Amino acid sequence: MILFILFNNVFAQDESKTPAPEVGIYERLGETIPEGIILTNETGQQVDVKSLITKPTVFSLVYFRCPGICSPLLNGVSTVIDKTNLEPGKDYDLITISFDPTEDYKLAAGKKESYLENLDRKIPADSWRFLTGDSANIKKIADALGFKFQKQGNDYMHGASIMLV
Repeated sequence: MILFILFNNVFAQDESKTPAPEVGIYERLGETIPEGIILTNETGQQVDVKSLITKPTVFSLVYFRCPGICSPLLNGVSTVIDKTNLEPGKDYDLITISFDPTEDYKLAAGKKESYLENLDRKIPADSWRFLTGDSANIKKIADALGFKFQKQGNDYMHGASIMLV
């Protein structure tokens, strides 16, 4: 089941009456992540996203070169990891996905290393995954999570949120 914790001014909408926004976040409560969404992990290996979900999983969709809200969102995730008594890898996992198909696994690996090093507490490396992918698979996971974004020049117009699956 997908639960949203929103960090912007998007309000719940009844999808049967109101179409999903072109940019923003919409509820997908009661939905599941479909099989066959293939993304690339930080080591360059392809993975089926659904196979990574073995416990409650916190998803964040960002793009690593974002000049705006993506870094503050991930910094906030890091702060919560440091302050909570829950153990990543045991009680929950985290998956951060770049929605920019031009970003590759090498950039994801660098971001992962940076965020893991900056945590006050050490967590298992496989408890926070940083994934990249092609535009078709990114669209599939973004749609499954209810995350809409649009490319504008070299950047993206998008909201900021974490989703719990």
